[in-house]
Parts: sequence; structure tokens; C-alpha cells
Amino acid sequence: LLIMHSSLAVAQCSAPTNLSVTWAKSYGFTTNENAYSIELIDGDNDGVTDDGFVVVGYSSNVTTNNDGYAIRIDASGDTVWSFTLDGGLTGLGIKPDYFYAVEQLSNDSILICGSTKTKKFGPGLANNNVWVIKLDLNGNMGSGWPKEYGSTGNDVAYDVKEDQAGNYVLVGTASINGNDLGTQTIDPAGDYCVLKISPGGSVLASTVYTGKYNSNPANDFARSIIIDCNNNNYIVSGFCISCELSAIDQDLMLLRLSSSLSLIDSAYYGKWNFDHGSFNIIQPHSTFGTCASTDSFLSLGVAHPSSATTSCFLSNKHDVWAVKTDNNLNKITGFAGCTTDVNAGGTYGGKYQDNGQCAVQTCDGYLLAGFTKSNNQVLSCPNCKVTCNHYTATDPITSDIWLGKVNRNTGVLEWNESLGDIGGDGAYSIKRVPDGSYVVAGYDSFPISDNHGLYDFYVVKFELTDCSQPTGLSASSPACSTITFSWSGNGCDPSYQLQFRRGAGMWQVINTTATSYTASGLTSGTYSWKVSTKCSPNVYSAFKAPSSGFSLSCKEGELLSEESNSLTVYPNPADNSTQVTIQTDGSLAILSLSTLEGIQVYQSKIPVLNGLLERTIDLSTLTNGFYALRITINGNTSYNKLAVQHQ
Repeated sequence: LLIMHSSLAVAQCSAPTNLSVTWAKSYGFTTNENAYSIELIDGDNDGVTDDGFVVVGYSSNVTTNNDGYAIRIDASGDTVWSFTLDGGLTGLGIKPDYFYAVEQLSNDSILICGSTKTKKFGPGLANNNVWVIKLDLNGNMGSGWPKEYGSTGNDVAYDVKEDQAGNYVLVGTASINGNDLGTQTIDPAGDYCVLKISPGGSVLASTVYTGKYNSNPANDFARSIIIDCNNNNYIVSGFCISCELSAIDQDLMLLRLSSSLSLIDSAYYGKWNFDHGSFNIIQPHSTFGTCASTDSFLSLGVAHPSSATTSCFLSNKHDVWAVKTDNNLNKITGFAGCTTDVNAGGTYGGKYQDNGQCAVQTCDGYLLAGFTKSNNQVLSCPNCKVTCNHYTATDPITSDIWLGKVNRNTGVLEWNESLGDIGGDGAYSIKRVPDGSYVVAGYDSFPISDNHGLYDFYVVKFELTDCSQPTGLSASSPACSTITFSWSGNGCDPSYQLQFRRGAGMWQVINTTATSYTASGLTSGTYSWKVSTKCSPNVYSAFKAPSSGFSLSCKEGELLSEESNSLTVYPNPADNSTQVTIQTDGSLAILSLSTLEGIQVYQSKIPVLNGLLERTIDLSTLTNGFYALRITINGNTSYNKLAVQHQ
């Protein structure tokens, strides 16, 4: 039994002010579910990922063990299909089968990676293997899938991307060489593992990477991979214990790999003791939606200091940790949050545990997501970075989804919000929807009396309310009776609304995705105009208007040329039709009819035969009133007024 439960964020603190929740829904059975990844779907092959989402994680419903669990939901959050997969091993008690990441492929298929516990690589004790599943858009398993990869150790894939050649690159951890992992030296505790397979599932290459101190018995694991848009290199991030001498502390290890999986360069970041690492890496664009050599990388994870030794930490608990590097993996020192330490990155947190799990670029910054157990209601500290959690000081400590907007240049926290219900909640994956809204996936928990398990898939769709006005407004008149309105956006706004009018007439409304619009067929007069940004389906900025209007002056009755060519409109006034006649030496004419406010109601290209143009215009659908009639031939325009008077 699949249960879908809808709930808006329930807060004992103030409601969010920087975002507006569109819908929040949970999905699951009467057991436990947790979502680790969400992917936007293009379901109609139009090149736009606006047809809902696929969410993956695990469920313990089918057996008492964990099984891979995936759902597809539409844009409103309603379930299209659900899919569970059991690894098939029985009799060994708890069987951890997980889906960790999902990717829609160029052929529209859905690729999912994770881990399953089986005996594929030996008759002894079961071990975890990399698990890859391919589904079609209807949730049906592809022929020949699922597939397992690895060796006799424990091998897990946490993330997958399709590369420019159409192959699939998986990253995670591996602990024993041989079989699919080749003959590389692998630490028994685990190393970064990168595995490349063909669209059919054949192993093309595999290798492992360890840190600076490879003698450490360290559990290193890669958690995220992206394809560099500049050169198609693979950029990998994760947690590296072998990067520290202690074999206890961890660092963030970044790798740049070629398409053959050879190491090009690497970087290591971390300062305090204990945990440092990245759950997610993204490539923000210096100009939104484009690719440039000035693009950077943003890695989000956790920092875990040994004690509260700096003003940026309130205790020795986890804090959200963001590190921004340039395209060569060099730390951008100006991106520091509340610390200026060159090796620290930006830290955000409160009194208790706060984890950064995922990040996404916004129009003017970065949106970080994860979970928080902190609560500044009981604190008085200017460096506390969590303003709200859904419990009181006397309640047991629970978690909430944490969302923080940071400045793209400095890393300074501009605002933060928390979402959730009365139990524990958290986020593992966040994406920007083409319409400008956002969707975040993770887990929530409800009282057992609601027939759910302790945890369910939790998906929240929301819109940011900090919508920026357009800038750089200008207008020009490239031709008589024509105005081109222009403005600037911030590079990622889905659309704009332009309004203009002549004198005190009615506002004409134009919705456009471009940052300019040309209005033609206008009459002389003074025009005022204004522009608003439509940041997401329900969020508009305030209108921006120029300091003064735009004046347009056209000579009425202007001849087409120096010849005595004549324009005749008869009858005028007219009822349901009128005939236009003009003598000219041109070969093609453009005839248009507009309201006096400049709204075009008719336009046609008409060939001129033997120096004479004649055309009957149907006026039956027009309302009574005056209209501007124009004929343009060889760049010259003739003008007349037409009165429509229906009997």
C-alpha cells in the first residue's frame, strides 16, 4: 500500500518569509522510506525538464529489509508510478539495498545507481556491490538490467552522470581490488572509486584514488561527480581520511579526471579536526545557463571542529560547510562566510548538528540545503546561523530541512529558513525547475498514528520571494511608428512582463522571455512603459519604469515616394469591409491595421501587380472605432485613418 500524505511546513516559530511553499507531500508505505536524490524529467521530448520528477531512495516495505525505492511524480506532486527493487539475497537478516542517485539520460531513460548486498563475487559472506538500474519513463525495467559491479569487498555508487560520449560515470567507494575494479591498490577500509560503463552496461574503465597519506587504513569515499562544461573533465568530491596523518580526521578531496579516468589534478581542503567533506558539488555559471572559463565549483558538506575555538562555531557539532574553487580547483579566498581563514571555506550553523547536503545556483547566489538540529530561540549570538527550528527549548532535539541563501561572491549568509513537520525532517537533494521555482527532496517523520512508518519520502516545491527588478531600461525608435523597449535581467529569469501605453490610454501587456520587445504600428504621441520580472509562476518583482516617457512623431499622410502615388480607402467609414488601393512602382507591400493605442489587429504581405495594389480587408471582427492604416513599400510608409462603424 502506497500512502501519499500532504502537509505544509508546520512551525512553532514564524512562517518562512523568503520563500513560498507551493506544495509539500510525503510518499511511502507503512514502513520507513528516505529519499536521497530528485531529478527533473523531460517527458514529452521538447528539451525542457518540466514534466515532473523522479525521486529515489530506499523503502523497508517489501521485506523487513531495505529495498531500492523510486517514484515518479508530476509537476503537482501527484504520483505517476512507484517502483521497488529487492536485491534478491535472502536468509541473511538485514539486507541493505539502496538507490542513491538518479539521472535522466539523453535517450530519455532513467538511470539509477546505488548498492545491493549479494554474493555475486564469491560464495562467502555477502558484500555490497555497485547497483545500476535503467527504467523507461513509465517505470519499466530495461532489458538486461539491473547490473552489479565491484569485487569481493564492499562497493557503493553514490552518484552517476552521463558524459558527453553517452557513457555513464559512477563514483563511490571500493575496498578490495579485482573483478570489475581491476588491479589497482585499494585500501581495505575503502578508497574513492570511479567506474565508467557503456550504455549497454559493459565496464569501460575503473580506478581508485587515495589521499596524500595512502598508508593510512582510511575509509575514503567519493559522494558527487559533475562533468566540467568547459572541457568535459570529471570533477569528483567527497570525504578523505587518508588526506590527514591522524587516520581519524577527514578532508575534502577534489579530483579532476580525464575521460580515460586519469588524474589531471587534485586539491585538499579542511582545517579543524574531525569531519570535513563534500556531499555535493555543482558548477555555478558566471553567467547563468552558459559555460565559461571563469565558471567555478561549489562544494557543500560538513565541518566538525574539535571545539568551539572560533566565532563561527558554537560547539563541536557539525556545521554546514561550503568551499568555492575556481576552474583549476584553487580555493577562492573571498568566499568565506563568517570566517576569513584561507583554508576554511564558509561555515553556517548553530548550537547543535547542522549538515549541508546539496546546493543549487540561484539567479544571484547559491541556495544551500540540508538539515539543522539547532535552534536560535535559546541563543543570543550574532554568529548563530540558524534562525528557526520546529521545536521548543524543552522538546527533544529533532531535525528540520534547512535552506540558506548565500552571496555568490562572499559566501555571506543573506537569509535562512527551515521547513518541516513536528518530527525529524531533512533534505538530501535540491534542483531548480525551469519555471524558476525549486524542489527539495529528503525525509520527514510523522506520528505513528497516521499509519506511516517513522520516515517517508518528503518533497517540497517552493518559490523564492526575493525577486529582482529589471535594470538598464532604454527605448529607441528604429523606424517611424515603431518603438523598441530594452532592459537587462540577471541572466536566469524565466520571463518578463512589459506594459506600455500612449498618453492616458489603456496599458498594453506583453509577456516575453526576451529582454527586448519591438512595438510597431504606433501613432504619434508620448508613451510610458514599465517592466517586471516574473521570477517564478507566482512571484513577480515590482515594476521598474524609466524616469521619463518616450515621444514618437510620425508625419500623417506621408507619401511613399516623390511620385504622386495615391492611397485610397473606400468606404471610409466602413462597416464589415473596406478596399485599399494604391499605385506604386514597388513589387511587395506590407499592409497593417492597428488601434490608435498601437495594438496591431491585421497585417499582410501583398504582391503588387502592374503598379497597382488592391486589397479588401475584412472588418467584421473589429469593434467600432478609429484605426491606423499603414502600407509600407520599399521602406516608405503611407498612412491613413479608418473609421469602423458597424450598422
